[in-house]
Amino acid sequence: MIMAEEVEFEFFSSNDSPFSLQYPATFTIDDRQFLSVEHYITYQQAVVSEDKACAEKILSAKDHEKQKECGRCIRDFNKQAWQDSMKDVLISAIEAKFDQNPELHDTLLATHPKLLVEASPGSKTWGIGLARDDVRALDKNTWKGANVLGCAMTRLREKLMAHERKHGGRAKKHVAPEKEGEAKADQKDPEVKTGKKKKKKKKIRIEEEGTAVEERQREGGVGEEEVKNGEARPKRKWLNEKPDQNNKKCENEQMDPTGKRDSDPRGGTGARVICDSTPTDLKATYGNQSTNDAQLTSGYRGYKHEGLSGEDKLYLFYGYKSPFSHHHPATFTIDGRTFNCAEQYMMYQKAVTFEDKKIEEAVMATYNPAEQKRLGRQIVNFDIKVWKQCCQRVVERANLAKFSQNPDLKRKLLKTHPKLMVEASPSDLVWGIGLARDDPLAWDQKNWRGKNQLGYIMTKVRDMIMEQEKS
Repeated sequence: MIMAEEVEFEFFSSNDSPFSLQYPATFTIDDRQFLSVEHYITYQQAVVSEDKACAEKILSAKDHEKQKECGRCIRDFNKQAWQDSMKDVLISAIEAKFDQNPELHDTLLATHPKLLVEASPGSKTWGIGLARDDVRALDKNTWKGANVLGCAMTRLREKLMAHERKHGGRAKKHVAPEKEGEAKADQKDPEVKTGKKKKKKKKIRIEEEGTAVEERQREGGVGEEEVKNGEARPKRKWLNEKPDQNNKKCENEQMDPTGKRDSDPRGGTGARVICDSTPTDLKATYGNQSTNDAQLTSGYRGYKHEGLSGEDKLYLFYGYKSPFSHHHPATFTIDGRTFNCAEQYMMYQKAVTFEDKKIEEAVMATYNPAEQKRLGRQIVNFDIKVWKQCCQRVVERANLAKFSQNPDLKRKLLKTHPKLMVEASPSDLVWGIGLARDDPLAWDQKNWRGKNQLGYIMTKVRDMIMEQEKS
């Protein structure tokens, strides 16, 4: 009976959960930007109580604790008015949050068909007033709270899924009530609607391309020369391209005697790989000499991984729930330090490389992979050229430790053999392929927009572990 009930519920409680009120996720409502659902709720409490000064302070507060502190100072808090509008405020916030954050949107849909439950012993309004390890949490009749948050997110998930079944795509982004009238007016005039739609598509495409290039620069996927020459713009390959177009880059590349492609110092797109040389002064960053020279060899891509297509050749993964994601929780130890996920190790090593002690400590102090990634982008004296030379090696070492030290994860990794592992991230053109798993183009390698660096590294790590198991 307990097992059946466990399947029925999707419990969450900590701030690290993407479903919590405090989880950091930026979204915009009425041209105002909020950093979390709780940020928006606290702001609306001040609005409902007509304390404009406090509302502005809450809106401008960037720190979670500062937002709560300002919320406690709301003058003449109108409890009755807040109770009447509380659920509507919550629904507006979570709709905007999951509509405007694609990764969180996919994570929410992945919980179907379970009922989302905030198992917080201290909350009898938003949650059930019980911890997830409390036996009473498995029976609705023994809950002490109303689970308002869990029920609201479950309804939102069903709404999004119904929309996708009906229209065959993502649900529309959150639109403020006062702007809905403008949208309806545009629908009446076909010319206005068509013109605005084209402009919007062009704007979105330009923004996506700019973001993609910026992300690739930051993570080491594109060089300065490519940006100057305009070569960094991501290009989508379509199924109807001719074979000679698809293989044009392959013909111009040299190969070494082992059959692997020469690395490209610019780290550009296509079939190139990042340089594997590591500066002498950075050797200590990655542990002992044997680890660097014996285990971590160059060349993540080979001809055996070229032109693959279909589910029998490729293994696509994406999202923190996948054990192969860097955000998936998994404890492992390297050089005497314990890490809670691969993302934490990567950002920690990034800070160590550039001697930013403050960020190094901050990364180790948080268990939230999204926050770890955000901190990694704030490193002082960051040099993209240096990071390009060692980032793949860091990722490889993290995953080798992660899967070697966690038997359950190792079994899941080995089950993917002999397929090529692919991170089906629609927004990542460096570590992923720039396409979602449900995109038909993702299942044919020649259509990929991204470099799939994480996928190639995961494939190599799997093969290394298999060799170790054999011997």
